[in-house]
Amino acid sequence: MHTYDPTNKKHKLKVFLSFFGMGVTVIVIAILCIFLVNGYSFDFKKNRVEQQGLVQFRSSPDAARITLNGEILPSLTPTKESVAAGSHTAVVSKNGYQSWQKTFTINPGQLLWLNYALLLPLTMNQESILELPTLAGALPSPDHKWMVLLPDASKPALTLLDMRDAREVKTISLEIPTDIVGTVPATYSIHEWDFSGQHILINQLVADKKFVLRVSRDNLAATKNITSTTGLALQDIHFSGTNGNTYYALENNNLRKIDI
Repeated sequence: MHTYDPTNKKHKLKVFLSFFGMGVTVIVIAILCIFLVNGYSFDFKKNRVEQQGLVQFRSSPDAARITLNGEILPSLTPTKESVAAGSHTAVVSKNGYQSWQKTFTINPGQLLWLNYALLLPLTMNQESILELPTLAGALPSPDHKWMVLLPDASKPALTLLDMRDAREVKTISLEIPTDIVGTVPATYSIHEWDFSGQHILINQLVADKKFVLRVSRDNLAATKNITSTTGLALQDIHFSGTNGNTYYALENNNLRKIDI
């Protein structure tokens, strides 16, 4: 014979309400986490939920202080900060360095990288590497480890700066052979480096005729007069690849690929 036990029913109700409350709590926490991960927060001034943006800060050197809209952030670079959508001004500063400032605009839910804050020292050491009476042109190589100088536009003489070791910059003189440039007066200019930093294109203007010369940094004997070699009246020419022998050129309004 079964008897009615009101305490058992109350116990089941308590268990149900406990599990129900736990389930609701888990759901609410999950929803809040999703909102927080997506940059949502409650704006107490406007009394509403708004989606923010996320700014990633990085500087060189690291461990710099960030002032955002006049307020100092607690973390040093590299760090990140959630900010309200709109316009903001960030100042990155570090003792002994010039401050870096940037005004930026961020949208709701946007991830913005401010990872290019380069802080320059307040005092910079300067050293004279080379003094030239005149300089007609200068051009660094693509990797910025070399620089070619043209001291005099009327002479086929180049000066190379070897900057691979910043502590000891070396100078190299290159005199383009006479059998390549001839003895007729001409005007010279630097055109471009190839991607490897091994070869240089030099323009030679003789009267009203233009010649393009390829000078090899490490092998002056390999200098070529591309115009004479191809027999083409080149309007423009550029290196293709890194071997110094392949070019794209414009001749008579036609684009050509040249292999020498």
